[in-house]
Amino acid sequence: MIRLFVLAAACCGLAACSSGPPIEFYTLDSVPPAIAPAISTAVTLPLVVSVNVPEVLDRPELVRTAGPDRLDVSGIHRWGAPIDDLIRRALAQDLAQRLPGRAIFAEPPPGSQSNETLVVSIDTFTPDQNGVVTLDGHWTLVSQSSDLAKTMGAARVTIDATAPTFPASAQAMSKALAAFADKIVAEGVD
Repeated sequence: MIRLFVLAAACCGLAACSSGPPIEFYTLDSVPPAIAPAISTAVTLPLVVSVNVPEVLDRPELVRTAGPDRLDVSGIHRWGAPIDDLIRRALAQDLAQRLPGRAIFAEPPPGSQSNETLVVSIDTFTPDQNGVVTLDGHWTLVSQSSDLAKTMGAARVTIDATAPTFPASAQAMSKALAAFADKIVAEGVD
């Protein structure tokens, strides 16, 4: 009987050790522009958004800078999909809101032959331990019809989260992507 009690206590102890805080999943959302843009009537090619992220960000866990040469990778705060997919979809929606009348896609439309691709390369996209999100990136517009690539520009965006938490940082990252879309539009991708 005593052995059974010790075994039951050990099992309960192991179960208690294995249970921890639940995993929380996050996404990136589009953020409407501060000023409603004018609708363009010009006929333009469909624009497809492509995104490249550094390997340090290409993981399911949320990552933040914890100091010089140090990262904090969360065990319980995770992205709901691959980060490059989340960035591409949110950025495509942000650009579509800022360029009404322009067809913008996160995926190439079926059967499309002639389109342009906005290739966005993210160099840095992490919050720090204080909740400040920094997005460094550059973009290139590639036209499939002429196989020409035109480097459009680069930008650094900094957004201060409402709190130094992972949920607040994820919201600030959505705002940083919207500000990055503002910079792309300001450079003339329409």
